[in-house]
Amino acid sequence: MAPLCFSGSAAEAIEQVVRQMEKLPRVGIIERRENYLHAVVSSLVFRFKDDVEFYADEQSGLLHFRSASRLGYSDMGANRRRMERLSELLILKLKNG
Repeated sequence: MAPLCFSGSAAEAIEQVVRQMEKLPRVGIIERRENYLHAVVSSLVFRFKDDVEFYADEQSGLLHFRSASRLGYSDMGANRRRMERLSELLILKLKNG
């Protein structure tokens, strides 16, 4: 997926990410820095863990992100759907604060 544009500081962008991630179920924040966030999301039934990372590049105004399953070959598109939903929520927040 393509990175998202943001205005303001990297810290403000990461703060918006944290606010949106906290709205999702079964999310734990592992590491948070001014321009970086690492979270883990657990699946509902089997409690599989997905690592989700965000990097806010203040110079370019781009928020890069990725999500990866720790186990298995397929998650039936769950990672992608989660990141698409999160991207939709973040697009408005990153532009409008």
